[in-house]
Amino acid sequence: MKKTVLGFLLLTSLCIAAVPQIEPSINAQAEINSPLIGDKTVPILWGVAPTADSLHLGNWASLRFMQSFGHPSMAVFNVETAGLDPNGMRETNRIELKVAQANMDRISAQLKALLPTMPIYQIDADMWPRFKQVLLDVQLLKKSDPKMISLADQLYPLFDSYDYLFLAQKLGLKKAIFVAGTDQRANLEAIKAIFENRGIAVAILFHPLLLDAAHAKMGKSMTNAIYINDPQAITQYVQALPEKDLSDVWNALADGTMPKDSTQARQALLDQLLAIAKKVQKL
Repeated sequence: MKKTVLGFLLLTSLCIAAVPQIEPSINAQAEINSPLIGDKTVPILWGVAPTADSLHLGNWASLRFMQSFGHPSMAVFNVETAGLDPNGMRETNRIELKVAQANMDRISAQLKALLPTMPIYQIDADMWPRFKQVLLDVQLLKKSDPKMISLADQLYPLFDSYDYLFLAQKLGLKKAIFVAGTDQRANLEAIKAIFENRGIAVAILFHPLLLDAAHAKMGKSMTNAIYINDPQAITQYVQALPEKDLSDVWNALADGTMPKDSTQARQALLDQLLAIAKKVQKL
């Protein structure tokens, strides 16, 4: 049995090297594709991969987008599969479980400081006994997303899906809404397929990604994320924003009405973000 598992893991690691980098549609609009959105009792689940020790501005945009719908919401940490993301597995130093756990603790403290009423859950399902179940559902996932052609592309979304499924079953959820950026489309479609195959109704909300001054996707995988506890990086980001992008960034990250004067708008945006940084900087 040990040889079989080791052989399977070796095969997985070999397939990972062949996974192509897929450029997401970073300008795609948010999608509202289910009547569940109108039912304000359905919870929204926001997944957090603890691959860094702080929330970044893209996370903050996602949280604001999620809360705008008026549903009860929860943050869900997926510690066990944090190192299984195909992007992360290409790196020499893949994140260790103890590091992911420490990251989760720090991000949880940030969330409690910024959104004290939001429930926080850690998925605690053991992933290794799920190999048989995963393999049985590979064909189901291929039908939901034919673009997934590598073993690594299939395994990560499936492990992710089962983690969320076990949590949903533990909480007794019959309906759920998931929120993510448009670059997470494959993962969210996998969750939807697995959930609905087991009788749990799912709606997916995709929000546009936060872009940097050069209009490139911002995020951990792109190594250009701006973390909310870094006031210097926040200041540089806001100061470098093209004037034509101020309105979009304001809508994603700031509260209230944006001042009409661009100089005042830029300063007001910076003031709000630096106030967030001050709340979490010492955590």
